[in-house]
Amino acid sequence: MIAQGFTDFVRVGSLRKIAKPVLPHVVHFSRAAKSEAEHDALALQELQDMLKSASAADTASINRAISQLKVKRSEQRAARLKASRIVGRW
Repeated sequence: MIAQGFTDFVRVGSLRKIAKPVLPHVVHFSRAAKSEAEHDALALQELQDMLKSASAADTASINRAISQLKVKRSEQRAARLKASRIVGRW
């Protein structure tokens, strides 16, 4: 989708299993978390762990996802997900 120029989409799923260029479009969720702050903290830790073994090409996508997480962009994506008429799976 990104290669075709699509940028206005939301992806739900495991951070580790999603293609790195899609990470900035992810809504994250953890069953272990009890609050939104815990969801964000767990996602931040997972992204930082991913940086340790990331290729140079993946580092930029992971850093972008981290910066968007810090400015609460995931909340905006979650709101868009609630309003979406189409939810699909590739």
